Amino acid sequence: MRQSFRIHRNEFRPRRKREGSFHSYRALDFCVKWLLPLCGILALGGSLYFFFFSRSFSIDIVEVDVSEGVDAGQVKSLVYAQMDAKAFVVAPQRNIFLFDDKKIVRDLHALFAVDLLRIEKKMPNKLVVVLQARPLQVLWFSAGRLYDIDNQGVIARESQMLSLRTTLQDIQTDKALSDSMKKKLTSSVPIIIDEEHKESSISETIVSSVFVEYSIAAKKSLEDSGVPVIYFKAKRNATTVTVVTGERWEMYLTTDESLERQLAAVQTLLTEKIRDKRPTLRYIDARFGNRLYYTYR
Repeated sequence: MRQSFRIHRNEFRPRRKREGSFHSYRALDFCVKWLLPLCGILALGGSLYFFFFSRSFSIDIVEVDVSEGVDAGQVKSLVYAQMDAKAFVVAPQRNIFLFDDKKIVRDLHALFAVDLLRIEKKMPNKLVVVLQARPLQVLWFSAGRLYDIDNQGVIARESQMLSLRTTLQDIQTDKALSDSMKKKLTSSVPIIIDEEHKESSISETIVSSVFVEYSIAAKKSLEDSGVPVIYFKAKRNATTVTVVTGERWEMYLTTDESLERQLAAVQTLLTEKIRDKRPTLRYIDARFGNRLYYTYR
């Protein structure tokens, strides 16, 4: 009788790993541990370079829109100086994302008293600065510097009238006023010279709004009546308005009394009592109601 036997496989015999599966596992492990992070780092580095260091978002156009009396070149110079600075030590602020608009706003506020200040970043490479400074009403000269004053008596900015500043500096050194200097001063807006010669700062309140109104109205009224006004003198927040005329005599007014009444009384004195003696006047004081005080040199 023929017998057949089935040889059973030893279940406890270790199976041999397939060579292909082992290599696939190692490749996958390498990709997860090293290749993917490396690709991520390269992608991040490329993105950082593209957005912050490449020319793609470098500010190439600076547009400045300023009001009358503000030097656009001064504003641009301030912007360019900040663009050359670094953000986070190494990154250039010329990049539109890294340009510190808050700092430029602080710097501009330090130079100008403004009604409107806006910084606009327009992608990909344009920066717009809109600056509307408070309008000039009078000029304030103190410690060798000339400032624009708004209608509230606040310093709006340092004046760009350089030749006028030089003339006022000459006056402070007792240099005699020439005819050309007088013409320059009388053709200007009202000029107030600080009698205390103190340092001044932007946005500082120098005189009251009433004082500003008085100086403007007094200059116009006196010049309309034939009395040239060279400049005014005052102390900070004073009520006394000292008028220095082109005829080398002074007039004292006060913001506590009606300007019209004071000027009318002075005009009556000049036309009816003094007349030909005007060149020898030292001063007229109109601060005390209906009583005028005057003296000659």
